[in-house]
Amino acid sequence: MDELVTVVSLSYRKFEEIFKTIQSVLIQNYSRIEYIISDDGSENFPEEEIRQFVHANKKNNLENFLIIKNKKNIGTVRNINHAYEMARGDILMPLSVGDEFFSRDVVSRVVKDFDENSEREVLMVRRAVLDENGYVISVVPSDHEVKQIKKWDTARKQYNAYVTNRAYGYLSGCTLYMRKSFFLEWGGFDEKYRLLEDAPFFAQYMWRKKIYLDESIVGIRYGAGGVSYGKKKHPLLLADDDLFNQTDRVSHIEELDAVTRSALLLNLERNKAKVEGDNKYKRVRDYIRHPLGGIAFVKYHLSQKGV
Repeated sequence: MDELVTVVSLSYRKFEEIFKTIQSVLIQNYSRIEYIISDDGSENFPEEEIRQFVHANKKNNLENFLIIKNKKNIGTVRNINHAYEMARGDILMPLSVGDEFFSRDVVSRVVKDFDENSEREVLMVRRAVLDENGYVISVVPSDHEVKQIKKWDTARKQYNAYVTNRAYGYLSGCTLYMRKSFFLEWGGFDEKYRLLEDAPFFAQYMWRKKIYLDESIVGIRYGAGGVSYGKKKHPLLLADDDLFNQTDRVSHIEELDAVTRSALLLNLERNKAKVEGDNKYKRVRDYIRHPLGGIAFVKYHLSQKGV
């Protein structure tokens, strides 16, 4: 295990917890780490304090430390693309400001997984969700959900579950690790989106190939907050969601089997109803319009309960 690993932290305006994020990188026991912090045009970016903290706490395994400061806000997608392009590492690992690696051996274990699976381009691991007091409230995906995920033994089964919103919280950009060579070959994340880098990537990638989960690794402690968590999303992210629903999420809808197509259409109807105002009449109407999808969702909810 002698590959250089690049850890990238994207930042914007909020820096209350940035030093716990940095510390979780600096205490990693892996031998070769590059760390990049890429700030997206913050007026209050504490560059000097960060440099002093890294200098005072780094070990010999930190081969390179780089701060990127965008002159203006360019959005998450372009920001991460730029940082990954600048990275020297063979393996790329995101770590958002406010999050922290779950343990000091996360990077080592991720590298070991890639080493033992030379054909692997991308890798997912699990994540621990914290409450506002910093206590772990859940691990995603749960043990029960992992059992369901293992049944998706083909890329198409993964894809079907993802675009119909039945993926058990399995896929998230915050624990999406990849080889730098693959990133360059893929061409980066889709820049027609501003904040949403992961959903379009997953939909595009899984139409072709399966994404592997190493359920033995819990990658990060993941705060229950941010632009993509909870009911109140950032307006720009809502716009990206809408674009995703109109493009990448439905790009292969005519090629799907009848049940998956019906489940996807039902899910899109339900999303629209929630935005426009939901009621019992609309729910009944949607399920009548897409009965196969309704049956699929009932099975999904039963599976979540272990039935």
